[in-house]
Amino acid sequence: MPLASLLRRIVASIVDAILAASCVFGLLRAGIGSREPLALIGVVVFALTAIPALMAVFEFRYGSTPGKWLARIRVTDDDGGRVRFSRALRRNFLKWCAPMGYATAAELGLVAHFRNLDFVSSTLLFAAYGLASMNVLAIWLSTYRQAIHDVLSDTLVLVAPRRTPIPPCPVKGLEEELHTGDRN
Repeated sequence: MPLASLLRRIVASIVDAILAASCVFGLLRAGIGSREPLALIGVVVFALTAIPALMAVFEFRYGSTPGKWLARIRVTDDDGGRVRFSRALRRNFLKWCAPMGYATAAELGLVAHFRNLDFVSSTLLFAAYGLASMNVLAIWLSTYRQAIHDVLSDTLVLVAPRRTPIPPCPVKGLEEELHTGDRN
């Protein structure tokens, strides 16, 4: 199977991020409605651990997440076989926790910018965008098109084979008989 392109991986990540964000926002809305700070913290911690775990279950069970399924790509181990759950879990925690770090650095950079701490803000924003672009560069430049989380979890992302269409009925006239109900 050929290696998945950067474009397919980006499309799959966007779809998965939209699904994850809708789940997180739903959980946050439920937590905010309770007006208990501990409930809100519990919802956030649950969301940050449940989403990578759920994506790992998808990759272990089906070989792809919903976004990867739509982009027709799948995650395998480094030999092209089915990915073990431990690898899928490691891969997804690394994949989903890294953007949270980028976002935190970017948010801190924006806060520093609005407080007129230009050097701090530019440094944090540069670090956030630099870290985010490292995965894109890693996929683009590596031999096996592996992101950093793929290298650390010994996985590959491949194009899924096309589903073969159902061949036509080999017996002439049998198809018509089945549809019309004419039997001798």
